Amino acid sequence: MKKIVMACGLLGLLSAFAAGCGGNKCEAAADKITAKYEGCSIDLTTTDGGEGAECTDEAGKLAECQANCFDAASCETLKGEDTDGALELADCISKC
Repeated sequence: MKKIVMACGLLGLLSAFAAGCGGNKCEAAADKITAKYEGCSIDLTTTDGGEGAECTDEAGKLAECQANCFDAASCETLKGEDTDGALELADCISKC
């Protein structure tokens, strides 16, 4: 159950970056997270719906910070197999 909740949360965050920001920093952050997931052989299902929000400087900085957290996480963490890693990822994201 924890794996499902974690995966849904991570995918939700990725979807917000992909669909919600149209600026370069936001797009770069979404690309970085996507690349990490692909590097871990995690299949991402994306949707193309809703209107994108403006990627302000503040949103871009937040997206970059969170993308760095995902990039630093292990594949086991992203797959929901490392509880300690998941806590570290959540802590990193909360510090953004």
